Amino acid sequence: MPLKLKPRKNIWYIEGTITTIGGEKCRVRETTDFTLSQRMQAEHKLSSVLADAVAGMYLAKEVKLKRTVGDAVDLMLNRASPIGGTDAGYLEHFKDYYGGVELSKAKPSEIMSWCNRPGQKANSTARRWGTLRSMFNHASTQGFDVPTEIFKLKATIEDDARNRWLTEDERDNFLEICRVHEPEIVKEMTFLFYTGVRLGEMFSMNDQQILGCGDSAFFVSRKGKKRIKHTRTIPLPKKAIDVIGKRKSGLVFSSPSGEMWDRKNFYRYYNRARDLAKLDDFFCHDARHTYASHLVQRGASLRAVADLLGHKSLSMVMRYSHLSKSHLSDTVALLEKRDTNLTHPISFQKFNFSGNSSGIKVTDNVSA
Repeated sequence: MPLKLKPRKNIWYIEGTITTIGGEKCRVRETTDFTLSQRMQAEHKLSSVLADAVAGMYLAKEVKLKRTVGDAVDLMLNRASPIGGTDAGYLEHFKDYYGGVELSKAKPSEIMSWCNRPGQKANSTARRWGTLRSMFNHASTQGFDVPTEIFKLKATIEDDARNRWLTEDERDNFLEICRVHEPEIVKEMTFLFYTGVRLGEMFSMNDQQILGCGDSAFFVSRKGKKRIKHTRTIPLPKKAIDVIGKRKSGLVFSSPSGEMWDRKNFYRYYNRARDLAKLDDFFCHDARHTYASHLVQRGASLRAVADLLGHKSLSMVMRYSHLSKSHLSDTVALLEKRDTNLTHPISFQKFNFSGNSSGIKVTDNVSA
């Protein structure tokens, strides 16, 4: 592509490929050192670089920008197809931790140190690394100098069997602590416990998602590598309806400032409430497990729970199967039933086919 000005972090950069007067291709990547408000000066610098490139002055060595890890993160966050809220949150945290390091000098050991936090479950480590791997892959396809050693890192074997949930008493006690000590999030936590929605889904929920008389709501998620859009509708129990209340700026739930919640701000309140409740190893996402576990304990089918949670297959809800008292016992009880369509004799009523030329009569208790 021809040389163009591209904005990155409030600075104009010159990027593109030019053909010299000798017919050779030359790739240019260079900063103008001018801010976005200095567009005219940046355009003058672009004209100068273009003349030098056509003259062949950039052939001896192509200009390479010293990209940082933060630049690679920004590239991923601003790509055409948006990434999920959880992935975006991970990348923002990683940028704060490691963003100032020059990308070409990034060390795999330091990257994995961030992924593998003390006390963290294997599936969480794998999820973090998966997000970073996608980011580094994207940066590499855009011409960034990513060390090849990073792509040799092994992802932790994922164990998605986590099923931390609260009993009704534990749940109610936690909500009471929120009401007394952290009232900013009591409505939000109640909604999570009684709907099973994801934290990001609750943050972005708006008025238009509430259906009918306010007794149900729909949520849209993108799943899989192709980010296929899935929509599910959830009936809202009375507890969830009661906490919806008045809305600000179109949001069903908002932060104390009236803006959309972000995870960092929300977790400040959540962590204090969790510590007061003395709940070890319990995260916001576990409210979703609590919702599903209570439904199964009350006799809900795994298929219904999967639909409410937004899972297309039953594999993700099989972790709750042991909580159902009737799940397997009802199936085994079928062996005790004598009246089934496979073992019971088929009886026919007596018919008189007087109009049948064959004269055949069908009598009672003819066994098939």
